[in-house]
Amino acid sequence: MNKAEIDLHLKNAAAIRIKDVCKAITMVEEAIQHTDEISYQEGNAQAWTQLAHYKMMQGNFDKALSISTQSYEKFHLLNNEAGTAEALYVKGNTYLKMGELHNGLKELVACLKIYEAIDDKKGQAKTCNSIGYVYKSFKDYKHALKHYDINLKISEELDDINGQSNAHNNIAQILFDQQQYEEGLATVNLGIPMKRATEDKRGLCSGLHTKGKLLAKLNKDEEALIALIESLEINEEMNDTYQMALCNMSIGAIYIHQNKTEQASNSINKAVILAEKIKAKEILYKCEHHLYTIAELENNPTNALIHFKQYHSIKEEVISQEKNLKVKNVQLEYQVELAEKMKSKNKELEAAHKELAEHHKSISDSIKYAERLQLAILPSEDEVMKHIPNNFIFFTPKDVVSGDFYWFEHVNGVSYIAAADCTGHGVPGALVSVVCSNALNRSVKEFKITEPAKILHKTRELVIETFAKSGEAVKDGMDISLCAISNNKVSYTGANNPLWIIRKTENLTTEEENERGTCSNNDFSLIEHKGCKQPIGLYHKMTDFSQTEIQLYEGDTLYMFTDGFPDQFGGPKGKKYKYRPFKKFLLQMNCSSLEDQKIKLANEFKTWKGDTEQTDDVCVIGVRV
Repeated sequence: MNKAEIDLHLKNAAAIRIKDVCKAITMVEEAIQHTDEISYQEGNAQAWTQLAHYKMMQGNFDKALSISTQSYEKFHLLNNEAGTAEALYVKGNTYLKMGELHNGLKELVACLKIYEAIDDKKGQAKTCNSIGYVYKSFKDYKHALKHYDINLKISEELDDINGQSNAHNNIAQILFDQQQYEEGLATVNLGIPMKRATEDKRGLCSGLHTKGKLLAKLNKDEEALIALIESLEINEEMNDTYQMALCNMSIGAIYIHQNKTEQASNSINKAVILAEKIKAKEILYKCEHHLYTIAELENNPTNALIHFKQYHSIKEEVISQEKNLKVKNVQLEYQVELAEKMKSKNKELEAAHKELAEHHKSISDSIKYAERLQLAILPSEDEVMKHIPNNFIFFTPKDVVSGDFYWFEHVNGVSYIAAADCTGHGVPGALVSVVCSNALNRSVKEFKITEPAKILHKTRELVIETFAKSGEAVKDGMDISLCAISNNKVSYTGANNPLWIIRKTENLTTEEENERGTCSNNDFSLIEHKGCKQPIGLYHKMTDFSQTEIQLYEGDTLYMFTDGFPDQFGGPKGKKYKYRPFKKFLLQMNCSSLEDQKIKLANEFKTWKGDTEQTDDVCVIGVRV
């Protein structure tokens, strides 16, 4: 082969890799042999890049990394910027497939800078698409959508059908994460016909997988299985290990929902084998949680404990990587914004933008630091799940940071759990929450107090003492409901905030049935235990906190919450949601699992709020006996 024939050979390989990646690899390997024979260096580097890409598609990530590194070095020596960027693009996406988001982001940032410097629009579009995935991975949906929109806009300008369909699918995945399932389904359905028309099997599989997950959330299990099984079959045909693992996991999750534990176990275990093969840890930890759920359904506590420990261990490793990634987030924003500013010809506007960006960065850094403080005081949901397996925590701050927080400690067989609402919201509220959370921790850990009422008493002392150091009479503090749960009993105390319990009506005492705050719905009733009418903090009439001992029955569900949900404005008349409808809503969904209850709470809050601004921070905790 001469140079022209090699270039055509590589072009043909790129054309068929969507349909037959194995054949494309054979063609590229032939090209590499011929480039060596005639010392065609650029063709050789291009062939190595394509080979790395196809190895990544096969799930052979270690090989893809090694080859893309070699192709990068070859292009770099040739001073070929376009080729260097493409090698970085393949290397970065390989890291993303492996779950190593930090390394992937590093390569993609370098790649984007080159594509912008040489004004390669198509390269910019696909790199922004990958960067959007990184943002999505740590739930920064605003910036993820920003990059997906760039991909969509450029793809439309270039009439790139594949690029457009990829953007539709990725936006649908964000809508999935935001629980906008109907909108997500409509969006992914825009992209799937495009994938069928272009015979992009890989893109079609991704779209079908997203569609299947959305249908499952809409309780259309059979339709979801049709989409997921089609995706799995095509992925098996292409031997895409990563996507095969994802599809098997999603299929298993539907079987779990249908309580078909044998089919669920088969699918999830297939996903585990595939994920272990390619070291896809973000899939593995989710599979372990599914296997834990299956063991619980099969009443197999030994297996449940094994899988729970595996889930916790792998997830901690993944979370550690994501925390490192967040540190790099500011750097990425700065680099992307800087590239945009370099294109501006108006020096005065550029200077103004730069000054504004610096102010914005300063403010953003302060808020992000407050967010880190906030996250540091919150217990991990895994820790709560370890000691109280049947729970949910619905936590939605009004701003980036929150005056609400949830708190948990497990000491000597007793689980202490609380929902707290501190004075204010946003950054001021978050700082007060740090003081109050620290006081709770000291009361239990340092002062060894075990009774909830005495814990609140000591917490009040510590909060007042902390604020007194300012030399002023600071009245900041918190409202809270606090429970100590052990041996089917709960000890409850509260400062302004109540505890609600839903239980079978037949288990209510006559006094509970006649209580004014009791709300009934056929077989179940909601009973209310009110807290003391005083906050944790300075108050004109401070008294001792009282404590209520409550015997729990099987199936009882405890709810602790702040006032954010019932005080939210919305609905057709723009009024508050209020407490009575909140009780009725909890009763209405009582028969649902707590996992489903959390989803229903989120949907109800979103529907009620509509376009209205969120009024306050929201925290609702559910615990089922």
